[in-house]
Amino acid sequence: MLTLILPGYSPSNYDWAKETKSGLRVSSEVVIWEWEHWKGGLFNLDRETGNIIKLVGKGDVKIIAKSVGTRVAMKVLIAIGGQVEKLILCGIPTKTDTENLSIGGKNLDTEDNLCIQGLSKIDPAKVLIIQNDHDPLVTFTEIKKFIGASFSEIKFVKGERSDHHYPYTSLFNKFLSED
Repeated sequence: MLTLILPGYSPSNYDWAKETKSGLRVSSEVVIWEWEHWKGGLFNLDRETGNIIKLVGKGDVKIIAKSVGTRVAMKVLIAIGGQVEKLILCGIPTKTDTENLSIGGKNLDTEDNLCIQGLSKIDPAKVLIIQNDHDPLVTFTEIKKFIGASFSEIKFVKGERSDHHYPYTSLFNKFLSED
């Protein structure tokens, strides 16, 4: 079993990932994914997804994803959803097909909605979504309405913040330890 942290796009998210890792109380190995563009390369959704799938291999994985990491997690789910034991999504940055996330001019959504497509590959009881009440990218109400319309069984938690920071390690630990 592996616990994988998929941070947001900005290199400053590495600090969030390190804080998250240090606060986790899991028996599995914990890996912080470092995006290729942090090392001087370019962000490529398919390449990042492929490399993550190689890392996971045939084993099971728990994923904690923030912001752009949630988008990559959806692509991972499409490929290996049966291997994902738990999924925590924080700060999902988009909510509909028509309001796509763009990084460096590259659209990260496909014609069909990546979020809905990915979540359809996992038991909703294995998913926790934490969205800050007034996240500047997408509010809690907006994300719950969008995802909840298709997946009412998913557990949603409203973060009481008005930023895009997700310091909720105690919630992560609680969810990851539940059967």
